Amino acid sequence: MNLKGKVAVVTGGATGIGRAIALKLADRGAAIMIADINDEAASVTAAEVEEISGQSAAFLTDVTDVEACEALATATADTLGPADILVNNAGIAGSAGWQERSYSTEEDWKRTYQVNVIGMSNVTSVFRAQMTERRSGRIVNLASIAGREGRPVIPHYSASKAAVISLTQATALELARFNITVNAICPGLLWTPMWGQV
Repeated sequence: MNLKGKVAVVTGGATGIGRAIALKLADRGAAIMIADINDEAASVTAAEVEEISGQSAAFLTDVTDVEACEALATATADTLGPADILVNNAGIAGSAGWQERSYSTEEDWKRTYQVNVIGMSNVTSVFRAQMTERRSGRIVNLASIAGREGRPVIPHYSASKAAVISLTQATALELARFNITVNAICPGLLWTPMWGQV
């Protein structure tokens, strides 16, 4: 697949699965905006992308902040052009210290939903407006096999990824008439920095 001339935004693109996706999209020719809460790591990945596709940028983004998401959309359009592809990859497995507990706390539930579900909705909302206007776009949401089967110890994470699957299905139905596809990927457990903390 040749993505030359296309612009892709990857949230949580600095490390792990997001970084791998960004590098693969760059390999196919796309210009990449790396959006991440870790701006230092995002800049490193953007530099790697630059070597591959020649066009990249990094933008400090907290997906739970609607204004930050709006700023991301504006920065993408101003720097690389309007987004053709959105990869909603930003996510967490729990609140601080989750990996040291054998149970979910209320804060785990709140924080995980805030990032994994509401954050994804925030980013999608600002980019769907641009895509709808152009009547074209591709949105890919990172869910998890845990959202289909559930996992012990991290029910908050499993439930958030089940919500991502439902959000994807609903958004796909809403946006189909604008020639915008919305799909979810459900990876199994991969050794990423997030899971490396366990």
